[in-house]
Amino acid sequence: MPMLSRLDALFFRTSSGNEPVRDWLKGLTKEERRAIEEDIAYVQFKWPIGKPRVDHLRGAVWEVRTSLGNRIANAIRRGRRP
Repeated sequence: MPMLSRLDALFFRTSSGNEPVRDWLKGLTKEERRAIEEDIAYVQFKWPIGKPRVDHLRGAVWEVRTSLGNRIANAIRRGRRP
């Protein structure tokens, strides 16, 4: 039986239906996308975790950070904490 994640991962969608984060991800290299996907999946299945991978921004907004060599990619999660 497959493991169920503790959190759902959703892309931000504008009122017109665009998904700017998904579009940004498509412009990254395969290796960069893979690193971000792995960090998001880790957070989904290992929640709750903290810094440096996850940080609370405000209210129900959380940030997942992925190191991409000399830069950091941030994926934002908004919603209730389980």
